[in-house]
Amino acid sequence: MARVRSPSRRCYGVGGGSQSPPAWCAPFPDYEHHRANVELTCAVASSPGGSRSGRGGQSPPEWCAPFLIPGIVLGKDMTKSIDTMLEEILNEHLMYELNQLEDSLYIVRCCPIWFITNAAIESWCVHARSLDDFFRNIRSKSDDVTAEEVTSPTYTARFVTKIDRNLRIKINKQIAHITRGRTRESADRVTDRDMERATPLFLNEAEAFGKQIKPEYAPAWKWQRRAPRPTISMIGGVTIL
Repeated sequence: MARVRSPSRRCYGVGGGSQSPPAWCAPFPDYEHHRANVELTCAVASSPGGSRSGRGGQSPPEWCAPFLIPGIVLGKDMTKSIDTMLEEILNEHLMYELNQLEDSLYIVRCCPIWFITNAAIESWCVHARSLDDFFRNIRSKSDDVTAEEVTSPTYTARFVTKIDRNLRIKINKQIAHITRGRTRESADRVTDRDMERATPLFLNEAEAFGKQIKPEYAPAWKWQRRAPRPTISMIGGVTIL
């Protein structure tokens, strides 16, 4: 349902002296006394399943236009809908996945402590798998969100498709699931080399994706590629540049 902008300053009280109120004030010249009815009428009318004049995908009454906030769910002919959950995914969750992917690789580069390195590798794998599904439009659950939902034209991955698909198999077998395919062999595990090769492709994909985001969602996309960071060494709790 659409949100309605308060028109009290534009309609209520206008018309004093020789000035006439705007024509769209006619249905509610004393707006403050009819606030709930006006907001409900415009909101229901603009809803795709509205029971009034917006029913069946029609535009809401013309006099509703000044009270409806552009970009919220309106009639098909007036503006485009905004899904606030998709905005949150772009602004927070997707950015988190990308940043964690980079940070996990950075820890692996810098830390020689095996259990910290292992944790960072597993962290990288989890985020790589999520991003791979997102950019390649792979859904395993009905509520999964993918790149095609916020892009125009429909987004088609062009960089993550270059990642060796054996890496995805490694992640599934060695990290995400306990299977008979697990192995002790280092060659069959996810390595820092796998991470080094794949991470730039994920970042390239994110840049390409950002250029295709629909205009109504573009303000929510604030991710930017980070500048390269110097490699450091962490030994015995001491950081050495």
